[in-house]
Amino acid sequence: MKGTVTIDDVARQAGVAISTVSHVVNGTRFVSEATRMAVERAIVASGYIPNSLARSLARSRTNTIGIALSTTSNPYFIELVYAFAAECIPRKWMTLLADTKEDPEVEEKSVRSYTNAESMVSSLPHAAMKTAGPSRISSRIECPPYWLTD
Repeated sequence: MKGTVTIDDVARQAGVAISTVSHVVNGTRFVSEATRMAVERAIVASGYIPNSLARSLARSRTNTIGIALSTTSNPYFIELVYAFAAECIPRKWMTLLADTKEDPEVEEKSVRSYTNAESMVSSLPHAAMKTAGPSRISSRIECPPYWLTD
């Protein structure tokens, strides 16, 4: 197929409804073995890759954990990133990393950008604590559950 392959293309090639392709891809409902195999063959043959952005919009979930570090040169923080990534990979979650360079404005911008992430891991208080503390950020920005370390 030419161009971007859509779920519609896969459904047409497999001879099934779009919702059936969706159920096979997402594992949300029972699909007979024969139908599942037909959809999977169509996915492979067409080179279909599910659109993670569309999935996030439909589910109102990003399956993303935001990580804001005050510095990426600290080996302790990098070990934390590795540990979080190791836990995210089997769950098919993504990690989003920001190096704030101990700048409170960059920290705030990072936290704002993570408002759609399911949770956030941050070492950002490193600079924020020096100014007004973590309440400075949490009181000004609606954000997901977060963990702060310094």
